Amino acid sequence: MLSLKTLRDKRGLSPIFAVLILIAITVIAAIVVYMYSSGYLASMMGWGTTGQEKVAVQAIEVSSSTGLSLTVSNSGPNQVKIVSVIIRDSNGNAYTSVTGLSSTINSNAVAKIDVTLTKALTSGTYSAAVVTDQGNQFVSGSFKYG
Repeated sequence: MLSLKTLRDKRGLSPIFAVLILIAITVIAAIVVYMYSSGYLASMMGWGTTGQEKVAVQAIEVSSSTGLSLTVSNSGPNQVKIVSVIIRDSNGNAYTSVTGLSSTINSNAVAKIDVTLTKALTSGTYSAAVVTDQGNQFVSGSFKYG
């Protein structure tokens, strides 16, 4: 049987070392909570910022082989800026694009964006993608020309 004296002679974890471990765990937990709440963790994990921009191409009107009007809505909490439009053919290949746009759409608003294409449309099925200044693309449903 173990005597009381032998139990007292055994050393446990030093109180100073235990306090240091608890402080380290607390600091690490605080850093993780800060990264999560600031959104930094989401961007590192690839969850990105696409959830912050909620844009939809609601309608496309074709006025001519080089003229389109896109009705674009922004249902997100922040203002978005459309900087370009990409027209894709039925195979998903980029057919033509329009850059240098500067259309700003306020939160919970709808805007009409008129674009002049650099390459005339031929008979076929196309889709349009609007690109924001954050680099996010939002694709429309398909539309036919011709």
